[in-house]
Amino acid sequence: MLFGSLRGLAEAIITGNKYAADNPQHRDLAEAIVTGNKYAAPSGPLRNFAEAVITGNKYAADGPLRELAEAIITGNKYAAPSGPLRGLAEALITGNKYAAD
Repeated sequence: MLFGSLRGLAEAIITGNKYAADNPQHRDLAEAIVTGNKYAAPSGPLRNFAEAVITGNKYAADGPLRELAEAIITGNKYAAPSGPLRGLAEALITGNKYAAD
């Protein structure tokens, strides 16, 4: 799943600069979402999440990442699980990286 600094991931997606993320998997995920190429994301749950966000189909992802995808797609941070994922959703929805933990 998403481990490490979610603020860096948020910044990478918001700015389109994958190198803002400190985790290599986050860099790849950010690149996938920004470019619309799900195959840039690591295989498995993160690729499925990238696909969900890119296509606007939350059902491409599973579990908490499905809820996060729904929050991002609908612009409703409360659809995301409470805690760090909700902060990430808020950051991506508002464009404010500081909302992410």
